Amino acid sequence: MTASGLRREANRGRLRIECIAGKHYTTLNEIERMREQCRIPAKAAAMENPSTDSSVSSGSEVVVSAQDALRARLKHARLQAQSKP
Repeated sequence: MTASGLRREANRGRLRIECIAGKHYTTLNEIERMREQCRIPAKAAAMENPSTDSSVSSGSEVVVSAQDALRARLKHARLQAQSKP
């Protein structure tokens, strides 16, 4: 991480820093704490392979991003175009 990136995270309140004699200091533990706050959870396996059987309900809603939906539509259109003579 660059010094400017650490300053940006400190300004956002995610990183605790100390200012001594006009210089900014932080500890490795504080950086690790900041990283835990910024960590994005991994996608669940259910999101990668959504069930096509609508009669089976797992009790949780599968969320598909707009980008994933577009990829699926483009893939479907590409397969249809290839199958035409």
